[in-house]
Amino acid sequence: MRRFPSILRSSAFLKDQGRRVGNQSRHFACVPIDSPESLATARGNNKDKVVISYFTAEWCGPCKMVAPEVEKVSEGDDVCVCKVDIDKNGDIAESYNIQAVPTFVFSVGDVEAGRVQGANMRLVKELLEKCKDKTPS
Repeated sequence: MRRFPSILRSSAFLKDQGRRVGNQSRHFACVPIDSPESLATARGNNKDKVVISYFTAEWCGPCKMVAPEVEKVSEGDDVCVCKVDIDKNGDIAESYNIQAVPTFVFSVGDVEAGRVQGANMRLVKELLEKCKDKTPS
């Protein structure tokens, strides 16, 4: 049986911003949410952007599958992705009526502009483009 380096067997290196991978430092653009207050702050500080509340869970296979694409989306200047773990933030998930993960809730200003439930990144990108047209200039 072939053994891979531990860094390849574990996704733990993906959890923290700025964790060193090899000789490169990796920066993650998703904002980790740990309370309803931190989500409200992130949304309030980004009223001029599309805010995507990305509801996920560590055990979710489809969430892990789309994670690299979500990171790419979050690197845009006109978007803020707030990553909400439903197991750690059940109260937030309940207040947004989250029924499955991953779920992406799009907001422009204080208004919900749409949702995508499931790991369909094509729909996420399409809705993001539609929402960008609604952001204040």
